[in-house]
Amino acid sequence: MTNPLALVLCLLPAALLVAQPAPERVQPGVISTERNETFPMVDPVDGSLWFSVYDRGFDNQTIMVARPDGLGGWTAPSVAPFSGTYGDRAPRLSPDGQRLFFTSNRPAPGMAENVMRIWMVERHGNGWSAPTVLPPPVNGADWRTMHSAQAADGSLYIASYRPGGAGRADIYRVTRQGDTWGEAIPLAAPINDAIGQQRKGV
Repeated sequence: MTNPLALVLCLLPAALLVAQPAPERVQPGVISTERNETFPMVDPVDGSLWFSVYDRGFDNQTIMVARPDGLGGWTAPSVAPFSGTYGDRAPRLSPDGQRLFFTSNRPAPGMAENVMRIWMVERHGNGWSAPTVLPPPVNGADWRTMHSAQAADGSLYIASYRPGGAGRADIYRVTRQGDTWGEAIPLAAPINDAIGQQRKGV
């Protein structure tokens, strides 16, 4: 009689049967601290580590950047030049590293106050432009939009609490058309459902 467990093990990929290394904290005391570090991403241009951090209140985060130390790690992080005043989080770079998108509750002209929206800065040499709030259909006047990720074709994937969604928050794909944004298209089931989706990566 065939052992059912043996049959299952035979069907598993070989990689799953090999002991996997235990996860390690990244540079304890330098990058990983007693604070709450979130949303890490490595810069494709210079290898810097971008992330956000908070001590109290998930909406009260600050974007940090740590530069490569030349030894395979990073230096002590510092506050990103465009962050530190408002609740900023989830830094996400475009595939070529020339744009950085982030979520912020900073004031946006003509829009409701204290609402999370997607903002963008552009790389200028070794620095960054002033933040600009992305226009509709990425953001709206009074609905929350957050946690973006840009694909190689320029499309931006966002999570948004907007009317007509399947759940509390849904994932939308917004196409890039030259210097403008196209329609925000909700992803079909089973990606979006009645529960709600927020964090994603491309």
